Amino acid sequence: MRQLACHPGKGRVEVPALKEKVGWAEAIQAAFRQEADEVPPEWKTLKQVAAELGMNPQHVCKKMARLIKTGRAEVQTFRTWSKGGPKRMGYLRSNRHYRLVEKPAKKQPKSPR
Repeated sequence: MRQLACHPGKGRVEVPALKEKVGWAEAIQAAFRQEADEVPPEWKTLKQVAAELGMNPQHVCKKMARLIKTGRAEVQTFRTWSKGGPKRMGYLRSNRHYRLVEKPAKKQPKSPR
């Protein structure tokens, strides 16, 4: 590794060799690749749920928090395009999506015989 003076009086900072830089460059490119996630059809955003129910999104948000807390819904973050997609100068955004979870039926107590 080479050493490079970064800040006067602060010492030297080591700079990785070219082979080490290539691995980092590939990792950074993969992290910032402009690809949206594939969102399965059963996952909906808060706005989509509110529109389906004809309710205010803030009210639906409160109810959704209760559903998640009780285990009847789950949340997952997907990267989706906002403002027109990649060809129209849009940007990727992490959006929360929700879906209902089917809870298994409660077991019936066994009757004593």
